Amino acid sequence: MRIVFDSSVYLAAIKPNSYSYELIRKARPGGAYQVYASPEILIEVKEKLLSKFDFSIEQAAGFLNFIQRYAILINPSRQITGVLADLDDHIILECALEAKANIIITPDRQLLKLKKYQDIVIAHPSMLKYWFSSKPF
Repeated sequence: MRIVFDSSVYLAAIKPNSYSYELIRKARPGGAYQVYASPEILIEVKEKLLSKFDFSIEQAAGFLNFIQRYAILINPSRQITGVLADLDDHIILECALEAKANIIITPDRQLLKLKKYQDIVIAHPSMLKYWFSSKPF
């Protein structure tokens, strides 16, 4: 299974024992599931770490290194416009298309209203436990 997380899901992983943190840590290329991220998503995570969470540049770099240790970094080749009112959310769709993702995990209401984008399911993070409860990592 190929998964793209919204930046908010990565930010929830700041807490080492959180479900998001554990899910990221268990992602593996060739494993039961892979997590994909783009440079644009990582930039958004970094900006929020610095501005909203008062991380130092070193702390933010350390957290981004954690994400990059487990996520597969891809560079989307297509730019999407006109799908959502919040233009920043298009980076999630672009990453998911490039990754050929099965699912996008996001708490963003605009993205969730889509329910699906092309063949990619869009689900709330609360669905993660349900989704993976019967599947070993």
